[in-house]
Amino acid sequence: MKKITLIILLTCLISMVALSQITIINDDMPNIGDTIRLSSTVFVQGIAYTQTGEDYTWDFSSLLPLTQQVDTFVSVTSTPLLYQIVFIPYIISNIASPIGEIDFIPNFEFTDIYQFYKNTDTEYKDVGFAFSFNEIPIPIKYDDPDILYEFPMNMSNVDSSESGFEFKLDGLIYISSYKKRVNTVDGWGTLITPYGSFQTLRIKSEIEQYDSIYIDSLGFGFPVYREITEYKWLGNNFGLPLLQINEEGFTLSVNYIDSARISYAPLAPNATAATNISQTSFDANWETSIYAEGYYLDVATDTGFTSFVLGYENLNVENVTTYNVSGLSANTEFYFRLRAYNAGGTSENSNVITVTTISDINELKYQLLNINVYPNPCDEIITLEYNLPEPYLVNISLYSILGYKIKNLINTSKPAGIHKELFNLKKLNIPSGEYLFRIIIDDTIYIKTIIVS
Repeated sequence: MKKITLIILLTCLISMVALSQITIINDDMPNIGDTIRLSSTVFVQGIAYTQTGEDYTWDFSSLLPLTQQVDTFVSVTSTPLLYQIVFIPYIISNIASPIGEIDFIPNFEFTDIYQFYKNTDTEYKDVGFAFSFNEIPIPIKYDDPDILYEFPMNMSNVDSSESGFEFKLDGLIYISSYKKRVNTVDGWGTLITPYGSFQTLRIKSEIEQYDSIYIDSLGFGFPVYREITEYKWLGNNFGLPLLQINEEGFTLSVNYIDSARISYAPLAPNATAATNISQTSFDANWETSIYAEGYYLDVATDTGFTSFVLGYENLNVENVTTYNVSGLSANTEFYFRLRAYNAGGTSENSNVITVTTISDINELKYQLLNINVYPNPCDEIITLEYNLPEPYLVNISLYSILGYKIKNLINTSKPAGIHKELFNLKKLNIPSGEYLFRIIIDDTIYIKTIIVS
């Protein structure tokens, strides 16, 4: 009887240990030489990922990867020499991670990109980054590090940090950033992903970030304000979060540790109505297709797609969801369709959309809009004037010349008639350069370029 009782007690004890919350320490962070495969997606299939609690189960087993990447971690001593001088190995930083090339500014190369970290017994922090800008090495150490985690990490822990930097290379580039992070460990339990089932701690990070970049040789720059919420599920001995979901506005990104997956051919995209129809062109539109890395566009003058418009047979338009079709004849009926592709193959054809180019420019539905901005260039008060032939919902936003949204200015219904919107550029606190007014009226997008002097 005593033996049976002892066995029962041991079984209960083992069960309690198995189901108790884990503790995250610095040994659970990445190590030099680690290569960690991540799957990425933007879909969570209706999963309530914000919910949490104690001894909670998060089931993400239905996640399907759109892409995969492998994150690697290297010694600081293996990075370029100038980087090592700034991020003194083992003192400022003791581990680094290379990042792929980026090309978000035309004619400028950003290469040899690394993120630098410091892992200690009490915290894991992001201490800065480095890159080569047009072959000029630029290491940037934060004035104060971004503390990603404090150790030991347990349920209900709360910590915060403020980080940032300001960097200027006269005649070339100016970059600055400020970030405030608040971390809260708000749950523990079992996480289920396509990779397996794991005991985890869930940490929620709320981030406010102000970034600014100015390219001297181009004569323009832009500020960006970001509010980001990170949800991370951490396990013992995995290096990176087993799952991380980032919210930024209406944008969602999902990354999770995974094994190598067989590529799935994408689903057929859904083509939608054409916009910006004129005598000689229109914008073909479609919705994002799951797994798509790009799209092929067909435009023809017959429904059977036997008579293609020159240059628009199986045209690779890459990974966009709108494309301007030009060089067309007026008052002519056209048909367009799409196929999505990725490394796993090409989808079936989409549905077919019919478009008729107009016969006379005066037939445009929005001929009376007469959108104007003045004075242009402008250094303070700028006026955006437009004429509505009937009541419409009007949305006006300010964007950088590179397409980054700076501020939503107007989003309201307007009556028919002439409207003059006045905007104080000084209050927007933007540097001199080119910007874009993005105007949406009745689901049609108009762009007006302005110059801030």
